[in-house]
Amino acid sequence: MGLFKKAVQFLKGDSTAYQNLVRGSAISMALRVIGQGVNYGLVFVITHLFGANGFGAYSLFQAVMQFFTQIARLGYDTLLMRNTAQSQTEQEHQLLKSQYNSALRVTAILSLLLSAILFFASPYLAEYFFKKPHLTFYFQCAAFCLLPLVHINIYASYLKGKKQFRQFNFIQQISLLLFTLLFVLVLYIISKQARITSVAYLFSCLITLSIAFFWYRKHFRVPAVAINVSWKSVAYASLTFFVVGMMNYLRNATETIILGYNFSEDYVGIFKASQKISSVISFTLFSTIVAAAPHFATLYKENKQDELRQTVQKTTALLFWTALPVFLVLLLFPDFILQLFGKEFSRGSMALTLMCAGQFFNTTMGPANNLLLMANRQKTVLYIAVLNNIICAVSGWLLIPIYGIEGAASVNLLGILFPNIAAISLIKYHFGFFTFSPSMLNKVFTK
Repeated sequence: MGLFKKAVQFLKGDSTAYQNLVRGSAISMALRVIGQGVNYGLVFVITHLFGANGFGAYSLFQAVMQFFTQIARLGYDTLLMRNTAQSQTEQEHQLLKSQYNSALRVTAILSLLLSAILFFASPYLAEYFFKKPHLTFYFQCAAFCLLPLVHINIYASYLKGKKQFRQFNFIQQISLLLFTLLFVLVLYIISKQARITSVAYLFSCLITLSIAFFWYRKHFRVPAVAINVSWKSVAYASLTFFVVGMMNYLRNATETIILGYNFSEDYVGIFKASQKISSVISFTLFSTIVAAAPHFATLYKENKQDELRQTVQKTTALLFWTALPVFLVLLLFPDFILQLFGKEFSRGSMALTLMCAGQFFNTTMGPANNLLLMANRQKTVLYIAVLNNIICAVSGWLLIPIYGIEGAASVNLLGILFPNIAAISLIKYHFGFFTFSPSMLNKVFTK
């Protein structure tokens, strides 16, 4: 029987956790493909309109904005997503509603405070840290994006926990990028300055917030009477998720910030373009994580250890096969692909190769960190993230000033290898199995 027929019969068969996960991943993946198309369309437009310098400035705007956004989220989005997936009874849903209301109030206050700090600190951050005074406008725009972005993530966490993957992926993968792209094209008619990219992103945040709020209200229907919950208890429970999220942010932004500190924006632009291209290898991983997280949480809560093992290993095998052809294409034609964004981007050829290797390894190890998080092992993930950030920060400040873009790519590769090896080793210790099993490679579409 052909692979396609096997896949069709598998998806139509009786539901298991793995089959439900694959169905959810398929929806998530389809929307993520669209999102990746929009993402690369946005990169293509910015690089062709404003060059590597313009894209580098936009990338630094994103790095600073995400830093403050990560603080303002306080880890609530991840905590509430897990709680949503585990909520079954009417009383649990009422408790969940109270937790969401508390989280929205606290994050609104904190977001406004951080917005004020960022707005007034922007001139100093741009001139004295990055030594690029023209970035002041970008960072001031970022200040206005904080509150919309934080609440977008919190509203989306409910949709993810309830397995509303189409709505979740549209919000997280498509909407922000699509409206940014459209507004860049419109605003370019009015102004040819690269800083319009930050204004376009702000407008996109406001539209996406409206969409996320509408879907949140539509799907979260519980009785108006809610159980009183102290925001302090919610904040304490989300603390580990907050620190893990901050560690993940720092891990992803370290190379960008150090490049921006030591070099001009074109270095940042070339590195970020190469990084975005390499990330296409792992788009199936992140699509699967969206669907996998609530399934892992449910199977762990119900103590279905054997089904959890099979679900994880089959998922990882599926990821291997989807990532392999993309990895080979990028490995064989790095210069050609980079030059699609402009001739100056071919300087990132070696960096692209290094980061592709890291992304392929990341994908073939499967959703390891995600499994640990959904199994209530947040502290384990936290310790890995903290140690990984220390290693990468030290390596970054040593390598990037000397080797530039290639140094940043090497740090990126190191930052993928270490946490994955640590996570799969701990999964073997705690759960008794590895996420990757060669014996599962030919069983992707079997029950």
